[in-house]
Amino acid sequence: MLFRSELLREPNVAAYAAALRACDAVHCHVQHPTMPSVVRQERALADEGAGATVARAVVVRWMLPAGTTYEAAANELEPYDRLRSPDAAVRAEVAEVLRLASPARPGFAVVNNKAEGSAALSVTELAAELGVLVAGYDQVPAPSPEHSP
Repeated sequence: MLFRSELLREPNVAAYAAALRACDAVHCHVQHPTMPSVVRQERALADEGAGATVARAVVVRWMLPAGTTYEAAANELEPYDRLRSPDAAVRAEVAEVLRLASPARPGFAVVNNKAEGSAALSVTELAAELGVLVAGYDQVPAPSPEHSP
């Protein structure tokens, strides 16, 4: 059994790309410490004819910063009310992949609070990076007591 990070490394990337094409499936670019960067993932797939420009959609999941774990990020970044660890380089890479979207090929980003400290603010900054206007989302309300961890 291959782990997801192994799918995008030689010699597995060709078989993975073929499986995506055969099933008309879409790769989810994952920003995670165990994976190559989302740009490297895209380049590997594009080299095999299965990149975002031929997919039905562009999907990116921005999870954790490099060199950290879920638990460490949670401890460092809670209560998820501001960008405690802004990562402009990763944000630029996520934006680079999302720019491959088009009206016929929608782009989707799933952002975890543990990416930078506030998923809502990360999405706002990502939208700004992409030149998309997001009115009224410059502040994140405090979590309600029933939704607090």
